This record gives sequence, structure tokens and C-alpha cells, in this order.
Amino acid sequence: MFGIAFVTSIIIARSLGPDGKGQLTLLTTFTGILSLITGLGVTSATMYYLSHERVQKEQIVGSSIVLQLLLNLVAILLVILLLPIVDRLILKNRLPMSLIFLSLLLLPILTISGTWSAVFLGMQKIGRFNILRMVPGIVHLGILTVLLALTRLNVLTVMVSSGIAAACTAFLGAYWLRVMHFRPKLRPSIKWRKALLGYGVRGWLGTISQQFNYRLDVFIVNIFVGVAGVGQYSLAVTLAESLWYIPDSVSTILMPRTAADPQAALSFTPRVARNTVFITAVGAVIMALVSYPFMTLVYGNRFAPSVSPFLALLPGIISLSLGKVLANDLAGHGKPESGAWSSTVSLVVTVVLDFLLIPRMGITGAALASTLSYTCSTLVLLYLYVRFSGNSPVSVLFIRSSDLAFYVATLKKLTSRMQRYSATDG
Repeated sequence: MFGIAFVTSIIIARSLGPDGKGQLTLLTTFTGILSLITGLGVTSATMYYLSHERVQKEQIVGSSIVLQLLLNLVAILLVILLLPIVDRLILKNRLPMSLIFLSLLLLPILTISGTWSAVFLGMQKIGRFNILRMVPGIVHLGILTVLLALTRLNVLTVMVSSGIAAACTAFLGAYWLRVMHFRPKLRPSIKWRKALLGYGVRGWLGTISQQFNYRLDVFIVNIFVGVAGVGQYSLAVTLAESLWYIPDSVSTILMPRTAADPQAALSFTPRVARNTVFITAVGAVIMALVSYPFMTLVYGNRFAPSVSPFLALLPGIISLSLGKVLANDLAGHGKPESGAWSSTVSLVVTVVLDFLLIPRMGITGAALASTLSYTCSTLVLLYLYVRFSGNSPVSVLFIRSSDLAFYVATLKKLTSRMQRYSATDG
């Protein structure tokens, strides 16, 4: 996924430039936040209950789909009613109305594809879940490559390509469920509708707050710096957050595993957490060393201003790699509200610092605000995790000699295997 996203980001950045990339970022961010606000945490609740429930899985999935599509409809109607206000105050009249309406039409497709991913993960079908995660990126990159050879890319064609990719994912997920003879019952169950909303809402505020922590600065940069600044800042964010493929992949598997065996997670999660932080930190150091020549050569001199915010973001990226693991572990223990507490604190920090730093320091100020916000979020999660689990902060923060020994043993094993393959080929 990282490789696909990297190549795609190069095509989009070089084709659209800072202005076009800024417009695309505003559209995708607006749609993503809208989906989260109106989703009420139903997707996470679906995954949680599928991990627990032995029967009635069809009722859970069917209730989830119907509920989310109804929420999508409400969201679209609300945006249409409030669009003049939103466009004037937040988007600053910098986006064509046609693109805004297209992003709204894509919302149900994105919802269904996201639901299928949660369903397969909740049922521990990790292989199919991984494929569903990769399909949209592969299809999107393929379409963009063809379009690039035939015509000039613009924001509209990139959005349409993204929508087609999401539709392919939705159809593939539905086909796999049919092959498995899994028939979601689309007649909503009152029992499961209440259960999904009950669990989902408990972590919903935290999810919204965290997403605002990630993306609120995009709109504030748009207000104070302009759409080109959004494009340059979004590139820094995209590259820095690519390091989150590590904790996100770990957390994705950790949450349902913890839900399935909470007791084992008490000893397993600290090892996962400290190694995730260590690997993320190593990746951050390497990326920092090559950041300037890499960005200017690969993305062009128009994105040279992205280097400074990129470097300012890296400490926060490392910090929140721990927070992501701990938040998903606590959610697996049935405590999704822990994320709400940490994200609320972090959101306050984000809002205050964004308005203080962005007018003075531009996109670098936005990055510094994010780093401080992410660190606050992680500190709150660390406190909640230590109090709940009884594990020490040191056990989840610092790499141990036994972990390093594991890396050395793994490296020796891989080297030995490569030598055997080489001897066999010879």
C-alpha cells in the first residue's frame, strides 16, 4: 500500500501542482470528516461485534449497512442545505460546486467499501481484508496511469478515478460474501441497531476529535495561507503519515485480537507497542536525512516548501504511533471511550495552536501544532492504558535487549534462507 500510495502521490502532485492538489485535499478531507461525523462509529462497532458474536453475523452486517446508508443520506441532505454557509466560511469559495456534489455522490460507495473491510477483519479473514485494502489503490493507480498517457489530469478525473476504485472494492467484497454463502439480512434488527449505535457512539466523539486533529489544520491553512499552501502542506502530511502504515497495520490486527482474548493482550500489547515505536522512529530518521533532495527531485521545486513542515511533523508521528496501538488495545478491551478522552484533549491543543502558529509560521506552524497535539493525545492514552492494564510505561515505550535479539535472529534466518536459495540457483 505504501508503494502504491507513493507512486500515486507523485502522479497527482506533478500533474495538479500545489493549487490542484490543494483543491483535491480540501475535497477529500471535507468528505472524510463528513462521513465520520454522520457515521456514529457504526463501522468500528460492526468489527467489534463480529469479533465477539458466534451467531447472528448476518443480522449484524445487514443492520450495519442499512444504518450507515441512512446516515449517509442524512449527511448529504444536511450538506446541501448548509452548503452556502460551509462554502463561504470553511472552503472560502475556492472549490467548484460540481466537485463538491461529486464528492457527496461518492460517499455511499466509500461507505460500503469501508464496511466490507470491517466485516472481513471482524471475521478474522485477514487475507481478504488485506486484498480489499490494496484493491482501491491498485485500481486508482492503474486508471491514473492510463489517463496520464491519454490526456491531462485534473481534479475531476482524479476524483472519478478514486470513485471507480472504491466501487471495485465494494463489488469485490460483495462477491466474496456471496461465495462464502454469507447473506447480510438487510431488514434491520432493532437489537443490533441499538447495539451498533451503543458501542459506536462511545468511541464516536474520540474518532471525530482525532480526525479533526489530523485534518482541521488543512482548513485553517486554507484560510490563512491559501489553496496552494494546502497543496504543499498536504504533501508533507502525506509523506510523514506514510510512517503510520506501520502502527496502523499493527493496530488493525491488534484490536480484534484483543477483543477475542483480552487476558493474553495484557502481556502481548507492551511488546507490540514498543517495537512499533522503535521501527517507526528508525523510519523517521531515515526519511529526515533524505527529505530535501527527495522532495525536490521527485515532486519538483514547487513543493520545496513542504520540507520544513515535514520535518516538524516527524516527532509527532513517532509519538502517535504509540497512541494508535494503545487506543486500539483499549478499544479491544471494550473501552473505545479512551480514544475520546485523548482526542478531546488533543483537539483543544490543535485548535489553540493552529490559530496561534499558522498566521505567524504558515504551514510549518501547522506541523508544529500537530506534533504537540499528537504528543498530548499519546500521553493521555498512556496514562489510561497504564492505569487499566497495570503495565509500566517503560514496558510500552522502550525497546529491550530481548527485542533486539529477536531482530538479530530474524535477520540471520533471512540471510541463511537467501544463501540457500542462491546456492540452489547456482
